[in-house]
Amino acid sequence: MSVYFKKNPANFLNVLFLVTLTFAFNTTASAELVKRAAVVEAVNGGSSISVFYVLRGEEKLKVFPTRVLQDGDTLWITQSQNQFLKEKQNYVTLTFGGGYSETVTYKKSPYLVKKRDTAPSIPENVIAETESWFSSLFKHYIESVAAIVRKDEVFPLSLPLLTKHSAKMVVGEHKLHLAWQGGNSPYSVQVFQGKAKKAFLMEEMSYSKRAQFKKQTLNAGHYRVVVDDAYGQTIEGKFQVVESLPLTLKQVEQEMKASTMSEPAKKTLFAAWLAQQEQGAWKFETYQRIAGIAKEYQPALLVRKELEKYR
Repeated sequence: MSVYFKKNPANFLNVLFLVTLTFAFNTTASAELVKRAAVVEAVNGGSSISVFYVLRGEEKLKVFPTRVLQDGDTLWITQSQNQFLKEKQNYVTLTFGGGYSETVTYKKSPYLVKKRDTAPSIPENVIAETESWFSSLFKHYIESVAAIVRKDEVFPLSLPLLTKHSAKMVVGEHKLHLAWQGGNSPYSVQVFQGKAKKAFLMEEMSYSKRAQFKKQTLNAGHYRVVVDDAYGQTIEGKFQVVESLPLTLKQVEQEMKASTMSEPAKKTLFAAWLAQQEQGAWKFETYQRIAGIAKEYQPALLVRKELEKYR
């Protein structure tokens, strides 16, 4: 089983959440940051501690994407019993400071992790700030996969993406993505512009809790989303389409676009960072950016699931 990156592994977390918009922060590394040597970018072969683990002193730690490894950690990888896998079997891909990546197989195990001699960068400082958040996302994802949900348990309709009146997205040509929770299928979804009484987007008899509308230009203005379920429940949410991101946010976006990461990584990391700005006002924009790549790019799936959570 492959966890995260199904193909073309990117330098995931090489640039992660540029939390300072002015870029004027102290780059002097703390004692904890100095120990940070690499980030687990991809894991192939399962998530069991019997397959992969990190030895930090006498402590045995699980290996999962976004796990930060420290200088002096030892990475252990066991050989797969499936002989047909050959060289494609158990491996871990690590990203070091400066963007250098290395794939470690069982043949290199035990692998001693060493910090590279590079000056502390914005990404490395930010990793220290965001490690626990991404770790919790991964943990919740694993728990949700294992959870048993009663099919007869029904919750009220909710639009988690539009819980704030200030929900925003940027003008342009979009495949509009929507998601809701609760209620009973089938659902009908309508999107209205301004005070219009006639919906310009509609989907009926939906058995999914997501909707994707064909690509079209959404002009600046205010919009309403109305979802009805089979039992007559109705929920309404609002969002605003604006001309562009604020200048400070656009500067960060430009930095991300200029990076050497893969396009899915750039989109996901910036979108996830964007969701945390202005008290969550840009979560709806974040969802538009990552919903279309979530099936192929697992970090985007984690962000999508977090945004869709019932609140």
